[in-house]
Amino acid sequence: MSDAITFAGLPVLPQVAFLSKLAPILWQRPDVLGLWLEGSLGRGKADLYSDVDLYVGVVPDTLAAWRTLEIEEIFGDQYAAHIFSDFAEDFFVYHVNLKAGGIYDLHIQPRDRELPKAQRFILACRDDNYRAALLAAAPPPARRLPG
Repeated sequence: MSDAITFAGLPVLPQVAFLSKLAPILWQRPDVLGLWLEGSLGRGKADLYSDVDLYVGVVPDTLAAWRTLEIEEIFGDQYAAHIFSDFAEDFFVYHVNLKAGGIYDLHIQPRDRELPKAQRFILACRDDNYRAALLAAAPPPARRLPG
């Protein structure tokens, strides 16, 4: 178990530079159990035009409070606009546009939500069992066929 956030292994991109400021703001909340990336950053395929799919795994009893986040405060002076998408009782997303043009999708879900198979980059996790579940729900790395 670790309370440290790691960005080691992520590409040097403007999205990652802002992420390194955003993630600690979220991580200081004690109800956050895990932070990870999916999408192109999670797969290691991001470029200058990639959005950021940041997932936040929270204590289940606190999920309702996450529906009323002060997104403008969390994203600070880079905030331009956002849309809230409610996908399920236990899963919702804040689609946030930054002034500089970046897009961050902040996916919120409780720790006990079933994880889909996806490649992910774990930034931080406070619970060893949760880390193991995040890793177990990842497909094996793609193998290149010889030839």
